[in-house]
Amino acid sequence: MLTWRFPCKKKIKFTQPSLSEQQLLYKMREVLMQPVSLASPQDIILQGCRRGELPYQEQLYKHCYPDMIKICYRYAGDMDGAGMIFNNAMLRVFRHIQNYKEEGKLMGWVKSIMINCSIDYVKSQNKFRNETIGELENDLVFEPTTPTAFKQEVGTMDE
Repeated sequence: MLTWRFPCKKKIKFTQPSLSEQQLLYKMREVLMQPVSLASPQDIILQGCRRGELPYQEQLYKHCYPDMIKICYRYAGDMDGAGMIFNNAMLRVFRHIQNYKEEGKLMGWVKSIMINCSIDYVKSQNKFRNETIGELENDLVFEPTTPTAFKQEVGTMDE
């Protein structure tokens, strides 16, 4: 039996542990001596996505949804278009995740893909029409020199 004296001047007696307690201590030491993975959950998800494992892809999809759907909605203007943009962008993320070099943050890389997919969607929807100067020359353009000439031009346009 061991006796320890602590600064509080109380004597504490330790008894020899029983056999089952020794086995428990041995198992605890065994567990504590195992190597610990210091990888963050994001690194684990990234490695799982690179291996093409669906549960990890689903976790990344759900993790990205709240922030990235807002970006998609700003470009699309409605939730149907935003959902289509988000799905296409996530497919592109999963297809090209091998190209992610881990130089920046993963979410920054995903965001850039979301923005590029959003721009592609807007272009496909012809939300922004490109007009060249040649097209503008075909439109009726006039420059009245006097107020009476302006009234005459406006009057002829109504007829």
